[in-house]
Amino acid sequence: MRVALSVSAVSNLIDSDPVVEEVPKQEIFLARQPILDGQKRLKGYELLFRGGHVNSADISNDMHATSTVLANAFGGFGMQSVLGAVDGYLNVDHSFVMSDLVDLLAPEQIVLELVESVSASPELLERLRALRAKGFRVALGDYAGQLERFTQFASCIDILKVNMVLHPRAGLAQTVRAVNATKVTLLAEKVETQDDFRDAQQLGFKLFQGYHFARPEMLVSKVSGQPEKVQILKLLNLILTDASILAIESELKRHPVLSINLMRLVNSVAMGNRVKITSVRHAVTILGQRQLRNWLQLMIYTSRGGEDCGTNPLLQMAASRAKLMELMMRRYEGASEAMIESAFMTGMLSLVDVLLNMPLETIVAELALAEDVKVALIDGAGRLGTLLKITQLVDGQNEGALRPLLADVPVDGLEGLFLLEMEAFAWANAISMA
Repeated sequence: MRVALSVSAVSNLIDSDPVVEEVPKQEIFLARQPILDGQKRLKGYELLFRGGHVNSADISNDMHATSTVLANAFGGFGMQSVLGAVDGYLNVDHSFVMSDLVDLLAPEQIVLELVESVSASPELLERLRALRAKGFRVALGDYAGQLERFTQFASCIDILKVNMVLHPRAGLAQTVRAVNATKVTLLAEKVETQDDFRDAQQLGFKLFQGYHFARPEMLVSKVSGQPEKVQILKLLNLILTDASILAIESELKRHPVLSINLMRLVNSVAMGNRVKITSVRHAVTILGQRQLRNWLQLMIYTSRGGEDCGTNPLLQMAASRAKLMELMMRRYEGASEAMIESAFMTGMLSLVDVLLNMPLETIVAELALAEDVKVALIDGAGRLGTLLKITQLVDGQNEGALRPLLADVPVDGLEGLFLLEMEAFAWANAISMA
């Protein structure tokens, strides 16, 4: 049975959600180990769970580990930054394979690597066939010579990862003969020495992974604390009750971290062709409610509680800036809804480099924003750039620098601007208490 959350389950979780204590900005971790071909050219990375600075993992729950890897790759680093143009091998268990979370992945780039605990049940094999029909490739990992296990999975996998440490050397040739009778590709993992590499090449292995080439590389990033579970569940409940895009957009605007991560997801490798995001609503429309539901479920699996606008002053400032820019843009005669949405987005992203502790240029490149939003954030150019400068100066109450910028902005001078600022602050305060 596919894993999904029902309306009643979500409602119960919302009603029973415990009080979540505030947590500081946190580090997130991910490791990747290269996979090479016989000429030692990079062909992919295995993405590995890491729970801290130690470059090893103590995994008690495979589903949580996989979901954390995905959440960190999408939201913390950006899948494009982690993989580039090569394949990503993701360790998956039975629960993940049967869940809708698979739909977040790009079948042309992600290889689903079945962990050792996965059994070849009829239900699972049927699901693997369906996923392969969608374009996914499947790898069977940590194979140590159990011919019966290979036979059970042979019709549903594309790659067999043979553990060169655990597989008896005397039986390697037999394994190769069995695999060569199929269309399955052989990958030698745990290649520790030059002798391991030479032996695997001579036997006909096509792909290679192990300490002989490189140890797993640790990736570390600092991000604002995960959104509170109750806020994620409120959004998920809107999806499950067929709420309008306007209602979903309104709730997303209350939570800048979720909005930012959503846009990074839309522009990730999972979404295929990159598009220019013009607003939060645009991101929701492109993603679609089904994919948004899947993403929110992923956030639930990995969320440990954290900051929202009420617990983080930076998030509250980002929200108030976004609203102030929206209010100013509305004062322009003929301003379209698209222009107003772009103004809100520019304000929301104006502190994203501080929130995520990453260079602004890197984040903007990942988000593939509309050109007017991009130049406003990076260069302070264009109408949006002017409005952004105004919001930044208002924060410091710099009236001298504000006056010349207001000459072409229809806000009735400094007095009118400060009235709009109060309205924006009131809006940000209201959503922080919602």
